Amino acid sequence: MRFIVLSLCILGLGAGTGFAAGARQPPYVGRWDCGVGVFTFTADTYDPGDGPLKIDRIQQQDGDYHFMFEDGYGFWVSGVTTTRMGWLSDASGDAFDCKRIGR
Repeated sequence: MRFIVLSLCILGLGAGTGFAAGARQPPYVGRWDCGVGVFTFTADTYDPGDGPLKIDRIQQQDGDYHFMFEDGYGFWVSGVTTTRMGWLSDASGDAFDCKRIGR
């Protein structure tokens, strides 16, 4: 019985951290100066400067990432390195060269 209680306590402690806590972050995570503003990416949100948007889906294709949102909004980031990436709008075709300014 003590083993079961101890096991449940250990599982409970680990549940708060989740699997992603130890996982490597996607390469686009961070703060980027894209010329028109600072864009901030987490693993599940995108903030173009006026508040975070929850990312609905991300499709990875040959090192590029297609971000899609519930309202149909979408864009690509490509060529992600430790210092630079490209950003391209699905709707307008706007493209920005972004420079990493933080994590």
